[in-house]
Amino acid sequence: MSNTMVLTPKEAQDLILNALIGSGTSPENANYFTEAILDTELSGLEGHGFYWLQYYCSHL
Repeated sequence: MSNTMVLTPKEAQDLILNALIGSGTSPENANYFTEAILDTELSGLEGHGFYWLQYYCSHL
C-alpha cells in the first residue's frame, strides 16, 4: 500500500501556507516561503520542498 498523496498545486499551496502561518510565520513571509517550496516541488526537486516543511515549521 502506498502512502502517496496527490494534491493540486492550489491544495499544496494552501497546505504549505497554513502550516507556516500556524507555526508562527508572518503571512508575508509565509507567502514567500510557500512560493519557494511549491516551485521546488513543481520542478521535481522533492528533496527540497515538502520533505523539509515539517522541519521548517518546528523551528519557527
